[in-house]
Amino acid sequence: MLYPYWVPVLADVIARRDPARVISFSVPRSHGKTLLAALLAGWVLRDPDADKLVVSAATALAQARLSVESLATIHHPADGKSSPWRARLSNTQPVLRHGKGRFLPVARDPRRADGITPALVLADEAARLEGEYLSRLMTAATKTPEGRLLMTTTADDDLSLPWAGWRQEAEQQLLGGRLREDWCVHHWASDAGADIHDPRQWRKANPQLWIEGGHITEASIRSELAFLGSRASGVEEFRTQRLNLPGGSLAAVGIDPVVLEKARFDWELDSVRGRRAWVFIDFSLGSVVGARADLTSVGVVVDGGEWGLLRTWSFTCGDLESMKQNRPWLHDMVQKGEVHWNDGQLVDFHAVEALLETLAKTLQLEVVGVDEVGWTQNWVRAVLVEKLNLPVEARSQALKEQAPAWSTFVALLRQRALRYHDDPVLLHQLRHAETKTYDGGLTKLYKRDGQNIDALVAACNAARLYELRGRSNQWVAASGIMTI
Repeated sequence: MLYPYWVPVLADVIARRDPARVISFSVPRSHGKTLLAALLAGWVLRDPDADKLVVSAATALAQARLSVESLATIHHPADGKSSPWRARLSNTQPVLRHGKGRFLPVARDPRRADGITPALVLADEAARLEGEYLSRLMTAATKTPEGRLLMTTTADDDLSLPWAGWRQEAEQQLLGGRLREDWCVHHWASDAGADIHDPRQWRKANPQLWIEGGHITEASIRSELAFLGSRASGVEEFRTQRLNLPGGSLAAVGIDPVVLEKARFDWELDSVRGRRAWVFIDFSLGSVVGARADLTSVGVVVDGGEWGLLRTWSFTCGDLESMKQNRPWLHDMVQKGEVHWNDGQLVDFHAVEALLETLAKTLQLEVVGVDEVGWTQNWVRAVLVEKLNLPVEARSQALKEQAPAWSTFVALLRQRALRYHDDPVLLHQLRHAETKTYDGGLTKLYKRDGQNIDALVAACNAARLYELRGRSNQWVAASGIMTI
């Protein structure tokens, strides 16, 4: 079936007099992105005597294989030639051949894009690909005048077309961004801040609602809404996957992105030397468990007078290749230097100690809170108390303590009484957390999608200490109601 909303994309890829070099197609799930990619690959490889290469790229090989397997199933030679297609769909490196032509899936490692000259690159779920990977894919796709890059994607956090942060990053890395004039964007999405129950917004995002016989209907969307109920994580998945809206995941924790943007304030330790400060250390496990690296995070809030100044540092450990497979977002942060890393099985607590010693020498530390984890007691006593002579206070991570810590953090942000330093780790964890409200109105923070929230927990507890022991001796009850 040829969907009408495919036609502009097909025209930009194969039918324009002055062909585009980079084409992006962003649409909600179940709109045939994989099938469209397979059909375009079949068109490019239609002549078995032409030595052409089509590459399917994704974050995982299983994802990259989808269009290859789809083409192997549906292909009928358009030119009437009898050369058979031969598929070798192994678990390690599948490939589809048509005469001299090849359809090759690649994944994860950006270096896989080097050394190839494809006629077409298909970047599946492009919003999830790293900027370096996209940059190399662009370079490979534009080596020849006929080369094309087709990016298909559905919204993913705040990295969805046409707002994609990776677009700017990739362009800057690629020859000074000389591809801008050759970029075509096809984007279907609801309005930012749309009511998820508004059928008019559904139609803006889902072009299948405009055609007869589509498998996405208003009735099917109503069924999706009825199934997810009021769960915050379900609402966010609906916003990204059905309305194709980016950056909505902050709603899962009840924070307006505008509030967060206004609370940003970059600062350095030297600029606040001698000021009072409150620290919290979230130790977690501090080790590699089940091949998954954990985080130890330190959060500090400095008395900036009119507001508190927040900053976090995080530490992790483990094998980088394993981390790349199991927690690619953490691997990316390590590569960018946003998270301190060592290759052992335990977090480098000497680095944690060095950070705390720097904080103690630079700031006037009022309280250093630590979570009540049994294995850390000896280290806390030997290093923090006896060696660094810090004022340590153990704080429970149970609901009765965590609920007011989260309430305080949100309240201070909304009042613009808390400013945070540019912190990619903290922002990432905010976008991948969710809250749960218990009987009695207590709301606690939880991780979702297997993510880490250690830096966020450290920030919330440091903000709680700042509110309790600093600012104006105000108090936030467990219910989240602030009393002056």
